[in-house]
Amino acid sequence: MHRTALVVDDSKSARFALRRYLEGHAFKVDTADSAQQAYLALQQQRPDLIFLDHIMPGIDGFEALRQLKQDPETAAIPIIICSSNEGEAFVAEAREQGAVGVLPKPPTPELLQRVLASVEQQASEQAIAQSLATAGPVDEAGDAEAAVPVPSADYGAELAELREALRATEARLPPSEQLAQLEARVGELERRIDQELVALRGQLTRDIEEVTQRVLGPVSDALLRALGRA
Repeated sequence: MHRTALVVDDSKSARFALRRYLEGHAFKVDTADSAQQAYLALQQQRPDLIFLDHIMPGIDGFEALRQLKQDPETAAIPIIICSSNEGEAFVAEAREQGAVGVLPKPPTPELLQRVLASVEQQASEQAIAQSLATAGPVDEAGDAEAAVPVPSADYGAELAELREALRATEARLPPSEQLAQLEARVGELERRIDQELVALRGQLTRDIEEVTQRVLGPVSDALLRALGRA
């Protein structure tokens, strides 16, 4: 299945060039020549990614970015600001407004590939963070005895998802700090599973001992009394 993108730029040549680049990376691309036209397009479908020009007549890129991030229907769509301004202050402002990255204009295949890899990396990290958050906090050894964590998640599926994200990242990027972080997160989840299993085995052992004492205790007492009378 093709990924989808919406390119918003008042320059026809810029829209055409970016569309060609994205189609070369297996995107299905729609275009809009203004923020107003982009809003209309977004009412029909939700793209996987939005490329938003910074300087446009009427509503500029930053204002459109703020409006899209304030709308619950579009807030989760990753948005990349396209601009000839590559200064650190500009990039920081774009990210503060909610952009996931900045694509310099005019773009080159190398710059586009770098931005797309960064967006996919962020999406993978968010998916992993959400998976870890869903699994809940790690209990300390002392807490495990007081309240035994009962595994409630499908850890097999979760680990498979994490490893798939790891393989996808490894295929896109050379060995890097981001790859090491993904490996560490997989290791952390495996460690938590081991902790829960150890705590669960301990609780089961205590439960068995308690049941054994409750059932066999009266029998032992009766035998001792019988032997005492004999």
